[in-house]
Amino acid sequence: MDKTRQAVFNILQNEIRGALFLDLCCGTGIMGIEALSRGADRVLFVDKSRKSRDLVERNLESLPISGSTRITDSDVLRFLSSFNETPISGRLIMYFDPPYEEKKLYHQVILKVDRMNLENLLFFVEHGDPLNISEELLHLCLWKEKRYGSKWISAFTTIPDFW
Repeated sequence: MDKTRQAVFNILQNEIRGALFLDLCCGTGIMGIEALSRGADRVLFVDKSRKSRDLVERNLESLPISGSTRITDSDVLRFLSSFNETPISGRLIMYFDPPYEEKKLYHQVILKVDRMNLENLLFFVEHGDPLNISEELLHLCLWKEKRYGSKWISAFTTIPDFW
């Protein structure tokens, strides 16, 4: 398991069971698949790339994983604009890993998620350079930012006193 994935799931070890997990810009779907294997109730894979969605579908077919999944053909901002699902139990966990060069998209998605004012949210953003969020966040609290090799993870939450 790569360092980034291991670090995220070490943080989530007591939070993942029963959670709704959103794998945003899912690529291969590895984060969502890992979430399923660790007890997430449902995983939504979101990617606008047909190639990525096909790969996630093949990866899911080859694994004996239980849980509910859905692969969505959508731009992440459009998906978030129409998102209205709530976790049956547990947490709402989002993992966002767009192409690193899409700097503008990082800020747009972080601000969009912040303005959604979601309860019980853990929101992880994987990026190649430190994030410089100049806008004021109204609901999200940045509680952890750490570098793992060439990758960074910024972890946000809406849960008061989470850590």
